[in-house]
Amino acid sequence: MLHRLALLSLLVLTVAACDSGPSAVEADSTVVVAYEGRLEDGTVFDRSAGAQFPLRGTIVGFQVNLLGMRIGESKTFTVPPEQGYGSTPQYDRNDNLVIPANSTLTFDVTILDIR
Repeated sequence: MLHRLALLSLLVLTVAACDSGPSAVEADSTVVVAYEGRLEDGTVFDRSAGAQFPLRGTIVGFQVNLLGMRIGESKTFTVPPEQGYGSTPQYDRNDNLVIPANSTLTFDVTILDIR
């Protein structure tokens, strides 16, 4: 009986390990993050308590800085214009300027999930 319990425990651990997602953000990961993005003057241009997106679909500065992060890990980083939006200004749905051209951006990011 003890032998069967040990085998059952091992099986449960093996299945749990197979079902878990990646342990760290990889280039082809989809991530769920809480974040806040700010301009150099401290103006918040965007925030979310749980945004989900493929890492490859983001600006280069996000891709570079999130690689290797783990669930629950938080990080603050700066993205220079050449790794952000460069000389292209960003507007919201109402055509209001949100991120001026050549902006350096700062992000506070917490990884909530990795898929």
